[in-house]
Amino acid sequence: MKKFFFYFAFLICILIFNGCSDNPNENINNRGNLTRVYDSILIDSIILKDGLLELDHQDPNFIDYKAVYDSIRARKTSLYLVLGQVIEYTSVDVKNREKNLSGIVFFPASFKKIENVPVICLTHATQIMRDLAPSSFPKYLKPSDFPEVVIGIAMAATGYVVCMPDYQGMGKDVSEFHPFCNGELLGKASADMIIATRKLFANNQNISLSSQNFVIGYSEGGYVALATTKEFEKEYPNYTLSGSVPMEGPYDLTGTMIGVMLADTAFPVPYFLPYMIRGYMEVYPTEFNWSNILTEPYLTTLPPLVDGYHNGDIINSAMPKSKVVKEIFNSNFITNLKDPKSSIFQKLYLNNIWFNWNPKTEIMLIHCKKDDCVPYNNTLVTYNEFRIKKGLTNVNKFEPEIYLPFGETVHVQAAPACFLAGYLWILTKTH
Repeated sequence: MKKFFFYFAFLICILIFNGCSDNPNENINNRGNLTRVYDSILIDSIILKDGLLELDHQDPNFIDYKAVYDSIRARKTSLYLVLGQVIEYTSVDVKNREKNLSGIVFFPASFKKIENVPVICLTHATQIMRDLAPSSFPKYLKPSDFPEVVIGIAMAATGYVVCMPDYQGMGKDVSEFHPFCNGELLGKASADMIIATRKLFANNQNISLSSQNFVIGYSEGGYVALATTKEFEKEYPNYTLSGSVPMEGPYDLTGTMIGVMLADTAFPVPYFLPYMIRGYMEVYPTEFNWSNILTEPYLTTLPPLVDGYHNGDIINSAMPKSKVVKEIFNSNFITNLKDPKSSIFQKLYLNNIWFNWNPKTEIMLIHCKKDDCVPYNNTLVTYNEFRIKKGLTNVNKFEPEIYLPFGETVHVQAAPACFLAGYLWILTKTH
């Protein structure tokens, strides 16, 4: 997801802020506790501005960055300077055991105390490179490699505290592989970071948090956003989740996404499939292992590349030239994917985010109907489960129809309009 983003054209300036210094905490009792808070980072507006994606188009129907900026600015009369901190906090590993995870928090800065600041958890999209997790941003300060970090900075500039979890197997957690599309684990990692973020500002003299918490994410981040909503409601009933904006996520694994895996047509970003398999191997090693899944030559060529250190282009080069992703599977695995009674199918079914849950939070599902990577049917199935079958009026959906003319897929092109719609929806719920 390296190429997609929209940038709110805010000027972020350098400010030295009385944030927390390096502060290890040895008393780890349960999840959501801060275990380490690193020095504040200084956001240089010149670095961000130089990294902006410049688009040159004449079509007035496309959203451009000026339109995004004008739309946001019309609703937010003041913009803040922004600082950020990398934190570590207690959560769970891929085996559901206590584990320190990492993430980055961006927050508005002012010489006067800022009151009633809501928290937004921005869950990042698919990132197969371990070293490009959100908390690595201070090491590189390269916006083009961290598009959603820039979105988080822009949101913080409008008066929100924005936390961005790295997830298991990313950031400072180098001992395990990222459990791609495992709802429980990723939901816990993100829900726990919301709590840790609130603790970060519990005694802060410059920022006073409101009771409001939001979550928003795109692509895998959309999946994680909905999973976070589920886990937050279950694990933290004494806290308020004021709204959730899952966007373009693969929520329906055993229906829509198995259809993608077994399709006879080319798939635009084939690397996602071995990446997902590798993540499931980490959590369900009995059901998922390379030898049970892949056929040659892919059994030999693919596994060494799916390690978090080879990018999507390299993995794609080892996939079938036809881009028909099912060609990497052996016949037994295909049979298991088609069989609802197989243990493989059942593990995937447990990770359908709509399964076994009646959400209480206001949810706005956002999905472009023309998405060519994560089909719109993921959102339609989820909406129908919640709204139609269960009558949950707190679940709604929106389908943006316009997208920017950049990127190789509609999934990439749709991101700016989705983020704009999601952000504006959060604004309407903020008090």
